[in-house]
Amino acid sequence: MKVANSRTTGFDCVSVTCDPSRRTTYVLYHHLFDEDAVFNTLLSTPERCIDPHFYVSALYRSHHQHIEVYRNTIDCTIQAIERQTGFGNPGRLDRGRRPSMDEYPALDDPKRTIQELGYCQTDIAIIGHVGRCCLDCGEWLVQAIDASLLDGQTSHEGGNQNTDSSSQTQNQQFLEYSTAIKRMVRQDVEYVRRRTAMLLSQVQQMSDRTQSQTSYMLSVITQSDAEYTAAIAIDGKRDSIAMRTISILGIVYLPATFVATLFSMGMFSWPGTSNKSDETSSLVASPSIWIYWVVAVPLTVITILIWVIWAKRENRKSRKRLMVSRTRSSESESGSSEKMV
Repeated sequence: MKVANSRTTGFDCVSVTCDPSRRTTYVLYHHLFDEDAVFNTLLSTPERCIDPHFYVSALYRSHHQHIEVYRNTIDCTIQAIERQTGFGNPGRLDRGRRPSMDEYPALDDPKRTIQELGYCQTDIAIIGHVGRCCLDCGEWLVQAIDASLLDGQTSHEGGNQNTDSSSQTQNQQFLEYSTAIKRMVRQDVEYVRRRTAMLLSQVQQMSDRTQSQTSYMLSVITQSDAEYTAAIAIDGKRDSIAMRTISILGIVYLPATFVATLFSMGMFSWPGTSNKSDETSSLVASPSIWIYWVVAVPLTVITILIWVIWAKRENRKSRKRLMVSRTRSSESESGSSEKMV
């Protein structure tokens, strides 16, 4: 028999050859992951060594212990993550304060926690495979012991016809003793097999817990990213408001500045101007200043109107694109629902 291959639980193998006529059993163990556990089981009940199946059951029990240790390690890791996140921590229904759903865990490195959960998922897949193979080995071993019990009774009934009374009595006593040992071994194997079935149930709930923690951590990371994005959006909105204010001020003052610069050039000669310097220091306004306002104000109004019309046109285009995309998505959803029906 060779148990499930795994780099974590080992490659335990055993080969058994039995000679009933000589009452001799040859056993070869190969690549044992834990030799002490196997030989301690054999030495604890040496009277059972007359049954060849006992050597296989000792290896089977040792392999099951490896899986139990491996499962306990994974469970401790998942429980540590649950305590760290404060979400889905078992054993807190009746005692202690249950954390509120509005309380977010203060995690040092959420991405590392997600990585540890990924490792747990891999280990759970391995232990699930090994546990299923261990369960199959237990069922095979139980069937082999049942078949051995049935063959032993049949051979004893056939051999009693050719033996004397003393040999018949000895064979009868040995058969009863070996049968009792086989039944004990079968009970041990059946017990370990049922524990393996329970272990598979535990592995399933560990997988569910790991998936729950992974979903929760992803939601926490998404929530954190959303809050960070919202903060960036608020800052961007403030910057856009400031830039729009500056743009509006530029639109308002740019035409007037352009006209003032244009009229201040020497290529224009206004009536009433003189090249002689005034002896008085009082400021005298030109009588033709109205021309500046007549040109600057309409030019400013025209510039603002052009900007408003252009902005409304861009908004209409964006709303039209959004409506078209929504219409296409609704049509695709209705088409998929019709196909499903």
